[in-house]
Amino acid sequence: MNSRSATERVTLADLATVATGIVALLVFAEAIATAVALHTNLPYYDEWATVADFGRLRAGDYGLADWFAQHNEHRPAFPRLVLFADFQFFGGQGYLYPAVNITLQFAESVVLSAAAFGLYMQQRIGMRTFVVCCAAALALQFTTAQIETFIIPFQVLWTIGYTAGTGALAALAAAHSAKRPRVRTGLVGVAVALAIVSQYSVANGIWVWALLAIMAWWLRAPRAWLITIVTAGIICSAAYFAGYSQPAESQDPVASLARPDRVVDFALVVIGGPVLPMLGQQAARLLGAVGLVGIGLVLAQAMRRRDRAEGATTLLVAQVLFSSLTIGLIAVGRSPLGIGAAEAPRYVMPAATLWTCIVILASASTGGFRVVRGARLAGIVAGAFLVTTALGSAWWAVQPWADTFDNLEATSDAIRVGVYDDSALIRLYPAPGDIKAFVPILKRYDLSVFRGDDLSELLDTPLANRYVISSNDCRGFFDTTLDARSPAGAGVSGWAWDLSRDARPSTVLIAGPDGIIRGIATASTSRVDVALAVPEVTAVDSGWFGYSRPTGGPGRAYAVMGAGVVCALEGEHEVVATPS
Repeated sequence: MNSRSATERVTLADLATVATGIVALLVFAEAIATAVALHTNLPYYDEWATVADFGRLRAGDYGLADWFAQHNEHRPAFPRLVLFADFQFFGGQGYLYPAVNITLQFAESVVLSAAAFGLYMQQRIGMRTFVVCCAAALALQFTTAQIETFIIPFQVLWTIGYTAGTGALAALAAAHSAKRPRVRTGLVGVAVALAIVSQYSVANGIWVWALLAIMAWWLRAPRAWLITIVTAGIICSAAYFAGYSQPAESQDPVASLARPDRVVDFALVVIGGPVLPMLGQQAARLLGAVGLVGIGLVLAQAMRRRDRAEGATTLLVAQVLFSSLTIGLIAVGRSPLGIGAAEAPRYVMPAATLWTCIVILASASTGGFRVVRGARLAGIVAGAFLVTTALGSAWWAVQPWADTFDNLEATSDAIRVGVYDDSALIRLYPAPGDIKAFVPILKRYDLSVFRGDDLSELLDTPLANRYVISSNDCRGFFDTTLDARSPAGAGVSGWAWDLSRDARPSTVLIAGPDGIIRGIATASTSRVDVALAVPEVTAVDSGWFGYSRPTGGPGRAYAVMGAGVVCALEGEHEVVATPS
């Protein structure tokens, strides 16, 4: 009575397979929701350098060499194109790059799923295994463990570089299977073009040329293919390294290799990256060690089966090599910076692709790419485990970034008003003092916070010319001014409540005794004390915070009520410059 029938076992397996697919879709939805929730129109970190480049581009002082100029260890011509397009066509609102990132990551998962489908069509994996493989491809590409690729503009270089590399390998595999000569030739051309995109997006793209050449030899492709790939690779790589300089933050590879234990430890943590946020470094090391064994078994099996080489399997093996070599290069270059550097979310993308390929190859059974006895079951279990971990990672991975990107309204106000408070701007750039030089470019070309922004246009204009002043529809107080360590002005704070709407006003303006608008406050802050003391206030977010230029005497705060009306708040404070 305790034993289950074959039908019941199949039913349970089917339910588990469907559940794994549903979890993968939840991971995908979770990633999209995260990208939307953490979106900001403010430039972030390396994107500030692109702001300066865009100013030169618009001024006609940006030549061809500038497109391919080195940034850190990369020559990111194609990522620059995406960021410039966001500035030019979307006003620097940050809409384009997350859409590109998500589209490319989805394309990566589709390519890997297509390889799994090829194995399914050859009857080397079953339908349930195919679903688990597809779920792993989707969930690992969209796990929030690699949250940087969803929200940071310049990380588009990783998604373009890796996806173009995968596309180049896939195009060559497809060329091998194509029947028509023209199609085959065209696909080889696509492979070469995508390899160029990969190399001139992310530094690790240089591996693509070697892997394309190995694939062409492995598949016994026409000699013309191999000559074309090798020639293009030599020319592009020579151009890449012409005038190349070692980045200041990078380490000497020779010195890194002198401590192979550190390099291996770093690589193990990177390989285990998908579980880092949820399970920590030790679990990542363990998963990384399992991954190294998987890599070794995949490559050993590939060497034994060259006589049966075909497109889908060769693509997956090439992807294992691409990801492994990429992780190796990262480990050599970054391991001297400390093991903490291995936790960078952007490094999860090659690890995610690596694990997807291992799961698919391990799951192949009869007549297929079987690594060891029991590998099929191990591959399915590993895929289900990684999909589940991808779903759980959001609880640990997202919150630190949410803390960074939450409530950037005050930072926007500091930029609008021109009170460059380092404590606000450091959330956007490690050298906040440099931002001051970039803001005029944003203003000149109507970008970022200045795009269609009526608030910045209010500054230095008479309040009475813009609004009707009331004192009956609100409650609130201008509490204090705060040292912003800026000679341009100070921080301002207080609380306000719109009685007619029973809500906090979205904007508060600061005006001097002459009625000229000097400051803006759009950030909300918690004021539990107000909610407890004032019956009309029905929420705890009645506080406001912003920045103001000097008022030249007692300044007043006015809550914007809508429909051209402002309501005067109680309290007066003179805003004075606070030298840094």
